[in-house]
Amino acid sequence: MTQERLRKILTEELKGKEFVYVSKYGGEVFSKVSSVVVGCIISMDRESSRKFKIGLSKRSQKVKLEEKDKQPIEVENTWKGQQYKIEIVSSNGNYYDLNEIYFIK
Repeated sequence: MTQERLRKILTEELKGKEFVYVSKYGGEVFSKVSSVVVGCIISMDRESSRKFKIGLSKRSQKVKLEEKDKQPIEVENTWKGQQYKIEIVSSNGNYYDLNEIYFIK
């Protein structure tokens, strides 16, 4: 729900704005915002991740357990969290990470 709300708000605010992407080689690409894509990356502590891998291995033959996966890992705090990855779609269909572009005033 938060992910979709973020996408909607950012698209309303940024659609049509001009921006420049400066490549690591010094080239510049000028374009306009067509839309915004908000992805979600989920992560967790090492012990929760190990348990998750064990659960996946029971449902999928593609997930292979190693010997180290069978040993519990002591962690001070268990946690699960998400991080949003925001990409700008240009008017010609290219995707740019929000942190790699500059909006032109």
